[in-house]
Amino acid sequence: SVYHPLRSNVVLAGRARVGTILGAPRDAVAPSRRFYAGGGASVRGYGFQSIGPRDPNNDPIGGRSLTELSVEARVRVFGDFGIVPFLDAGSIYTDALPQFTGLRFGTGL
Repeated sequence: SVYHPLRSNVVLAGRARVGTILGAPRDAVAPSRRFYAGGGASVRGYGFQSIGPRDPNNDPIGGRSLTELSVEARVRVFGDFGIVPFLDAGSIYTDALPQFTGLRFGTGL
C-alpha cells in the first residue's frame, strides 16, 4: 500500500496484491488456503468471493494465483467527512503464476 498527500485535503492511496501457491495442484490445497477475490477488501462492487473459478454448483472454488490493484482519492470535504472515488481491479487464476489478463473492474464513490 502507498499513500501520497496531494493537497491538505486530498490523499491518493494505492494498493497492489499479487500472490501464488507453488508446488501443489489446486485440489491438493485446502479451500481455506486458496485465493479468492471480490468484496469490500478486494474488488469492491463485486460480491464476496464472486470473482474466479466456480464449481458446477456455481460456488467459488478459489485459485492458485491472484492479482489485485486499487487506486483511490481520499478527499476530505468538511471536518471528518469526505468522499472516496476508487477504481479496483483483480482476478483469480487456476495457474500458479498470476497474470494481468481477464481483470474484473469495480469503481465507485
